[in-house]
Amino acid sequence: PSNVFGTAIKDIVSGKADTYKVNQICLLKDRVYVVTDGGMLYSWGSNKSGQLGNNSTDANYTPQFIMSDVDSVTSSVSGHATGAVTKSGGLYTWGNDRYGMLGNSNNWIFPNSRAYPKEIMDGIQSAYFKGLSSSAISKDGSLYVWGYGYYGEVGNGSSGINVETTPQPNILNDVLSVEYGDYNFCVLTKNGTLYT
Repeated sequence: PSNVFGTAIKDIVSGKADTYKVNQICLLKDRVYVVTDGGMLYSWGSNKSGQLGNNSTDANYTPQFIMSDVDSVTSSVSGHATGAVTKSGGLYTWGNDRYGMLGNSNNWIFPNSRAYPKEIMDGIQSAYFKGLSSSAISKDGSLYVWGYGYYGEVGNGSSGINVETTPQPNILNDVLSVEYGDYNFCVLTKNGTLYT
């Protein structure tokens, strides 16, 4: 598969360089997402949960167009959930909804996969999907978190069996960035305060 991925990236980057310049690459162990400077999102690779967003669960080894107007894309390695933030601030999610990672109020005990992008929020500037949790920062700096929170990852003060299937608002305000692993995360505010 590495040769297939390498060829596909080369085709997008150099084969159509005058039309499609790459702004972002999201590379995971079994799939790739590329956002062009024109806001077009392409994906390819493994797709057992619909995480490529092409309305299928079949693997694709060449780039498939997913949607336009995309500013950034994020995807969880272990959760197989994907999110894209549009230039207009919409947050679209797709893939595996295990533990509510898609943020669309599905029953997390019997999760469904969704193989196509669906908008769940607006007014968003960035999103982060890692481990089994998802988060988004709104344009006004509010942090929203959802998904699996056994170790307190969803920031609601609870641990143990703790699942939020919809974005929980205002965990923190004036947030600049978020970074997290499978079972923990850090939040940096605009004034330089770090929360863990």
